[in-house]
Formats: sequence, structure tokens, C-alpha cells
Amino acid sequence: MKKPLVLSPAGSFESLVSAIDAGADEVYFGLSSHNARINAKNFTKSEAKEALKLCRLYGVKTDITLNTLITDREMKEACEIAYFAACEGADAFIIQDIGLAQTLKKAVPGIVLHASTQCTCHSKDGAEMLKDAGFDRVVLARELDRESIKNIVKTGIETEIFVHGALCVCHSGDCLMSSVIGKRSGNRGLCAQPCRLPYGIAGDMSDNPEKGYPLSLKDMSLANHIKEISQLGVTALKIEGRMKPEEYVRGTTEIYKKLVTENRNATEAEITRLENLFSRSGFTDGYFTGKYLENNKEMYGIRTDADKEKTKNEGIEKSVKTKRKIDVFASFCENKPPFLKLTLNAEKNKTYTSCVKGENPLESAQNAPLTAEELKKSLLKFGNTPFECENFTLELKGSVFAPKAVINSLRRAAVRALEKEILSEIKEYSFNGAALELFAEKPQKESKAKCRYFANTAENALKIIKNEPFSEKYETESVCIPLLSLDDGKITEIMSLSREKDIPLGVRMPKILFDNETEKAKDLLKKAEKLGVKYAICENIGQIPLVKKAGLGFCAGQFLNVFNSYTADFFAKEGAKSVTLSPELLDAQMRDIKTDADKAVAASGRLELMTLESCVMRANGRCKNKKSGEICAYLSDRMNVRFPVRADMRLCGTGYPCRNTVLNSVSLKLIEKPDALKKAGADIIIAYEE
Repeated sequence: MKKPLVLSPAGSFESLVSAIDAGADEVYFGLSSHNARINAKNFTKSEAKEALKLCRLYGVKTDITLNTLITDREMKEACEIAYFAACEGADAFIIQDIGLAQTLKKAVPGIVLHASTQCTCHSKDGAEMLKDAGFDRVVLARELDRESIKNIVKTGIETEIFVHGALCVCHSGDCLMSSVIGKRSGNRGLCAQPCRLPYGIAGDMSDNPEKGYPLSLKDMSLANHIKEISQLGVTALKIEGRMKPEEYVRGTTEIYKKLVTENRNATEAEITRLENLFSRSGFTDGYFTGKYLENNKEMYGIRTDADKEKTKNEGIEKSVKTKRKIDVFASFCENKPPFLKLTLNAEKNKTYTSCVKGENPLESAQNAPLTAEELKKSLLKFGNTPFECENFTLELKGSVFAPKAVINSLRRAAVRALEKEILSEIKEYSFNGAALELFAEKPQKESKAKCRYFANTAENALKIIKNEPFSEKYETESVCIPLLSLDDGKITEIMSLSREKDIPLGVRMPKILFDNETEKAKDLLKKAEKLGVKYAICENIGQIPLVKKAGLGFCAGQFLNVFNSYTADFFAKEGAKSVTLSPELLDAQMRDIKTDADKAVAASGRLELMTLESCVMRANGRCKNKKSGEICAYLSDRMNVRFPVRADMRLCGTGYPCRNTVLNSVSLKLIEKPDALKKAGADIIIAYEE
């Protein structure tokens, strides 16, 4: 069984050194822009060069984070950063933006890409689509249980899972909360962590509930599951924490490296130390075990004063410095040229060898000949070098003598030669600027934008079809219902009325669709095709194959995060009839996007801000068993602003608890500004149900 790699965070050069010292197999860090922890210390170009050199010497792989969404005008800079780091020896790049990934594959041929957890990969189909899109590894969603992970590993693509650190309450890549309420986008590396703030859970708009922390999850720790995780065949185990201090990086890395090496789960003392390093009222493994579907109350916690005191008292525990293991072969022979020879072999994925020889014959010992013990002591003094001896072989023939200065010089020369060989092997890359050429300007369409309505329930879809709220200003393009509404008894009436009024009907895929929900989704899509539904809106890349196989057209939804022309082009080539532009884009950035597909822009109703895998109502003992698509509660913030929480039933037949969708406190009013929408290039405007 191949042991998984331990992948550690490096928010600073000091943390990187601590990760190496503690035995990390890989580290990940960002430069000064386009990474999802832009407020970490991060690395300048000169620091990155030094860091990459250090990691190569120690045999530690490096993953560079370029894991934010990129605008058209930023694409060149992002590609140049990747080219610079690749030429300096970076092993891989963690990417969220599909357009950036596509461009990098063309601009820097041979570059290795890892799909960020922000790509929201939570299914086998998602992993295979990302593999086909050019990714060499996928960082899986934190919300997956052991069986889901096992299923994705079978695709053959490299997989990486988080095993320790902070948990976002929202599925990564699907969160607009910080962006909308604080103008600090999580997708752009500036998350203000609104989920860590106090909220009350109100039953209706008039309630004034007591404030708590219903969105603050404890940190994850899978230290008690290392043995079974190792059996799953996962490539790398990732520790979160680029914003945390070097003591945290050193301590967590040391513990997880020991657990993986010894193929065991953590002891009670090790869990206690992990808690002391950093925790929020302890840890949770609720997603990995699947326990959150039965009882998720214990998943929630905050950083208490007692937690902070534990960390303060933990102090700095300096571990033994981990070095690169090498084999040492030495030959000291009186009458056999070369008379003095030292060979160093370093092996970690590839064997590197240095060999130095003495030019002159060794002297015959007059009084005290060299002994094996003396030679070993002198030859293995590697001091502050990256190396330490794992295996030592000595050939000592005759009664010979050599001054210590000669032996030390031989050792230093061999070390320099080995370092030079390791550092000299950097893969060569070329830069293809043609990959960055701007897309041709598309002629402005003369026709007015059409309106696509989103209903949350079958009943509300009927009301929209009957009334067409914005028909005086906009022609109706279609009405879209949730996929699960196809099982509603009103579907026959909906289809009949839509045909009567000549209004095309579409379905919207769930934002999250685990592998155990796929069969139900296939059945519903077949039903949609038979009923005459025209298209399905895909909210995750893994849903595209399902929709195509069902014979439906597909549209790229909001949560595919179309932020630039390159991403729009990718989905257009996949066959998308329309692409929904990210609501985080400014008007000018929307105008920049060129695509053959229709551009859809959210213009009315409440934006969906968060997708919660763990139901906040269940956690607080207030589940109302609401129907899918109905509002079940309101989150009330410190200013008593109310955010509706919608129930979204899972497709796997587990019933309650649902997933939750947190909606914005206010509605979009762009629909009242047709000129602005036209300037943004909107072909379709989306009206969310109020």
C-alpha cells in the first residue's frame, strides 16, 4: 500500500521552513496576487525562488496557489506568474478558474495543474470532467464521506483531501456571502469570514431571536482516521492553515507525518496537542463519517478564550529537523586508484548521485592509520546541509592516513556536487503568448434581452407562467424549475400551461449532487426529456455529462463561476447554450467577456449566497420538515438584517435534514435598468423567485 503524502501550508517563509523541518512531503504557498489567502504574508518573487530552491534540495514538492477567479484583463499576469514559478522549479499549480486552467495548458505546455477545492468537486463525474479539462489532481470537497472519496479515487486521477484545519460552512466555490455583504470576495482571496459572526435563527421576519454562532463550524481533524484513509488510495493529505503561525504548521505537520509513516491513528495525547495548537471548541469529523446526517449539533463551535489560552500555553516545541536521506559510499585504498573516493546518492522519486575522487595516492600510515570509526564520524558530518546519512558503506584497504582537512574537503565537495545536480534538474518550459490572444469582439445584438425565470417550487412555477411578472418589459425566454419538482404532482399542469402559452421549460440542477444522488438525477432527467423540457442548468461541472446523456441542452449556471472569456469559451465548446456570468463581476468586466453562447446575468430577486451541507435547523433542534424550495428560517445578523434560509431536499432519499441555501437579505433591482444590462452585454436576464 502506497502511503499518502503529507501536504502542509506555508503562508510565510518561516512556515515553509517549519513544514520542511517537520517532514512535509509537499508544501503549498502563494505569491503576492491571485491566491485565495491574499492576506497571508505570502511570497515575493525573490522569496519564492529561494523557497523553491530549498524545497528541491530537501526533496519536498511545491504547489503554487493561483486559486482565485481571474478577469480577462488579469489573465496575462496570472499566466506570467505561473510561467515564472514553473521555470524556477514549482511542481504544480492549484487552480480554481477553469478558464485560467485552459489558458495555462496552452501558454505553458507541460504545466501540472491541481483543481482547487474551490472547483467544488464532490462526485466521480466531476473528477472525470476536471481530468478531461487538463487537471492532474483534484482537491476534493471537504464535505465528502469515506465512501464518496473511495468512489472518486477509482477514477484514477490523483486525489487530495483536507484532513485538518478550518471548515467553511458553505461548499467552497459556492459562497458569495462575504462578497455581497462586505465587498470582500472569497473567490478573489478576500473572505471576511461572515460565517464566524453571531446570528439568530428567526422563525419569521418578526422574530427577534437570541444571537449565537449557527454558521461557525469546528475545525476538521481526521487524525483518528489515518489508517482507513491510507487504505482509500488518496494521493495527498492536506493541512489547512496558510493564515496560521509557523508553530501550528510545524506541530500539525509533525503529527500527521508520524501517523502516516507509522500507519496509525492519533493517540489521545496527540489529539490534545492538535487542540492546543489551534481549535474551535475541539474538532469534528462529521462529514467524513457521515454522522452529520443523523446529528450535526456537535459540528459547530467557536474559538473560545479557553482555546486561546491552550494555544498560548502550548509554546514552541522544536522538533528534530527532518533532512533528506542519502546513501554514502566511501573508498579509502592504499594501492588501488582512485585512492580516495566518496559517492552520495539521494533518492526521492529520482536518484541523484555525486562522486568525488582524491587526485593523489594516500599516505601510508606511520603511527595511527585511519579507522572505520574515525572515517564514518568525519564523512557523516553534514551539519546544516539538507542531508543526513541513511546507509553508509565503507571500503578501507591498507594502513592509510589522510589529514582531516582532506577528508572534510572531500565531503564538502561531494555535498556541493550533489546539491548542484539536484538544482540543475528543472524542467524547461516555453511560453506561448498566442494562448492569451483576445477573443474577437462580438457584434452587439439588436434584440432586447429576454427574461429567464427561476422558480423554487412547482407551485410557484405555475404562478410565474400564469403571470409572467416582467412581461411588459421583457419577453419571456423560459421558466426554470428545480429538478426535484419533476416529481411534484403539479408537473402535468405546469407542462400543459407552458405549452399553451408557448413558454419553454427548463430544469435547474441541484448545486450539490453526490454520487449517491446520481441515479435519482438520471431518472429525473430522463423524465424531463420525455416531458419536453428544453434544457437543464448545470451548477457544477460534474453535471454536464449527466445532462448530455439525457438528451437535454445545457446552460452554464451561476455556480460554474464564469468570470472571463476563457471560461465562457470552455463551456460554450462543451455545448452550453448560455453561460451565466458571475454576479461578482463589474459591468465593465461583463462587457469584456466574449463568447458564442448567450450571456445570462442575474438581475432580479434574492441571490443565493451560501450552500450549506449541514442543516442549521437540524443543528439547533428546529427542523420544520419544510418542502424542498420553501423558506424554513431567517438568519438575523448583528444589525437584525434577515437572510432567508431555504430548504433544498437531497436526491438520495434520506429525507431530512435538507441542505440549506442562504439567500441575500435584499433583492436585485438590475431588472429595472435595461440600458445597463444591455451595456453589460446581457442576452438573458435571470429573475430569481422572491
